[in-house]
Amino acid sequence: MTLVKRPAYVIKQELTRIPFIGPMLLLSGMVPVERAAGAKALRSLMKATQDHFDEGRQIIIFPEGTRTTPGERAPLQPGIVALAKQAAAPVIPVATNSGKHWPRRGWIMTPGEIVIAIGAPLPANAGRLSLIESIYNSWDTLCEKNGLPRPVDNSVDPVR
Repeated sequence: MTLVKRPAYVIKQELTRIPFIGPMLLLSGMVPVERAAGAKALRSLMKATQDHFDEGRQIIIFPEGTRTTPGERAPLQPGIVALAKQAAAPVIPVATNSGKHWPRRGWIMTPGEIVIAIGAPLPANAGRLSLIESIYNSWDTLCEKNGLPRPVDNSVDPVR
């Protein structure tokens, strides 16, 4: 929350139902998405993020749509390309090893150093396939340079 000025994280709707935490997420301006809602969810995401972007907030999205285990590569969701084009703002790829210390399933965290690696901005006006490929390539480079678990392509995404 402190790495960027005025962040608006895109979060899954389920997080807003956590007692005490959920209401705080909403009050702090996070953008909940009901992932099962399909096209309706994407329209809602586009409107909410544009409103936040117009307020000068930085939109933070995990384009895989969920946390992944270290070294896992999940296909990117289409929202990242749509958001980049709508905002006409660069996409800044970020890689982290947080999954080593906070597993995808469960709330038990283990001690250790979390590394957050920030890549060079990618142009928002790139085509869909080009932007997705650039994100993957940037993640690979960030992982290699920062000793993070390298993603293994287990996806069925036609881009890779």
